[in-house]
Amino acid sequence: MTASGNPANAANSARSTYQYTNAVPQCGSFNTGQWRVWEGNIRAFAVNTCIPAGGVLYLVTGISFVAIQATPQPPPGQLASPPPIAVPIVQFAPGIDKPNSMWTTGTCLYPNGQCDTFAVIGNNVPNPPGMLTQEITQAHLNVILQFDIASNGLKRDRSSRRAKVFPGIRRCRDIKLPREEYPPRESKPPKQPSRSSSKKPSSKHQSSKQSSRHQSSKSKSTHSSKKRPSSPSRASSSRPSGSRGG
Repeated sequence: MTASGNPANAANSARSTYQYTNAVPQCGSFNTGQWRVWEGNIRAFAVNTCIPAGGVLYLVTGISFVAIQATPQPPPGQLASPPPIAVPIVQFAPGIDKPNSMWTTGTCLYPNGQCDTFAVIGNNVPNPPGMLTQEITQAHLNVILQFDIASNGLKRDRSSRRAKVFPGIRRCRDIKLPREEYPPRESKPPKQPSRSSSKKPSSKHQSSKQSSRHQSSKSKSTHSSKKRPSSPSRASSSRPSGSRGG
């Protein structure tokens, strides 16, 4: 499995890898939440550390039918070792089981023969507090996978070999992934006040203003009509209409 943002040519990669037989059910909130953040951290390591040093990064992503448990915060500079626990397996349909956890591990091989390794695992659940997605050592991931094989009676349990994701890699250095995503996420701009609220503080206030103006204009017109009863009446009293016609 691979993240859609990893390959250089995402379209060709999707056509060759996005097949039903090469997919697993993953909770949507897990995929777009904690899992997405760690995928960005892995890409940041590849772009900023492994590739600039001439290294080649090999990634393996898989599933497990056991879950991980919460552990106390490890000392500074150390990685946690969450113990695995057997949990019920949910079956969506015949032959389609929901994995209880998902993991990704990588090894960067440098030209001088040295190598860096890392691993990330999280519970495939919808609620973020139960995901517990965290960074572990590749050696501890092998321990979790071996526990999965033994507790669920998987086929590999019939052999005497222990689970090891990269069997040909030895004496690598365990690293901690950067806490930055690649590509960087665009920060959301702060919410601006709506144009109606900034220009028009209150429609009710305006209507009251308009009504008050309307009332004041009415009162003014009424007041003026009281002061000036009728201009024609003055003319008729001072100049009788019959005197001009004779």
